Amino acid sequence: MHETGVSGDALHAMLHSCMEDALRLVPSAYGFRGLRAGYVVQARRNGPSTELLTRVGRRRKPQTMNVYDRAFNPADRNSVMLLGL
Repeated sequence: MHETGVSGDALHAMLHSCMEDALRLVPSAYGFRGLRAGYVVQARRNGPSTELLTRVGRRRKPQTMNVYDRAFNPADRNSVMLLGL
């Protein structure tokens, strides 16, 4: 564990290095926002509450999860839709 946090630039460099070495992807097309979005989209598909995602993602506002959720559709979570009315 580090006594000081790892900088965003260092994390970005590590991400790009792993992408080039292991995945053979073009790193310039990816960043942390895409990773966050992928996490939120997949996590919501798996069914945990927005409150849990907010806590695990260390966000302050549950609405932030909607920003990252590329598949977000409020009507999907509407009780009327869930009841089939």
